[in-house]
Amino acid sequence: MGAARAAPATGTITRNAGATLNVLSTGTVTTTLTGLDSASMVTGIIGPCASYGSGTSTKYATIDGSNNIVGLAGTAVVTAANVTSTVGSLNYDVAAEGTLGTGANINTLRYTGAAGAIAGALTTNGITNVGGGLLTFSRVV
Repeated sequence: MGAARAAPATGTITRNAGATLNVLSTGTVTTTLTGLDSASMVTGIIGPCASYGSGTSTKYATIDGSNNIVGLAGTAVVTAANVTSTVGSLNYDVAAEGTLGTGANINTLRYTGAAGAIAGALTTNGITNVGGGLLTFSRVV
């Protein structure tokens, strides 16, 4: 979308397998869709398939109090070792590699660090790498 203000039509959004939504960070996108407003952000994001921005500034998309689609500021942590939630609802911004906390169960992980590896068991709904290179995951079984 360009630098203009856009207001999607009312109705509902249906996501087909493999589909994504990316809103570039110029202009304002306001939603009036049923079920797609600030009150419906149970996990803090529209969904792991929706992003806001581009390149290293890409974030998971959320909706603010004015029903504008914006980038989510996730729970910032220094290393993967600080990913310790076991409840499945937090959205983490991770700045460096490491070993995840025991039983890590999160909603999303946004990696912003240099190339590296994250070890340990992880249950998540989404992972995005906006950092400086290849990110690998490993788990000792």
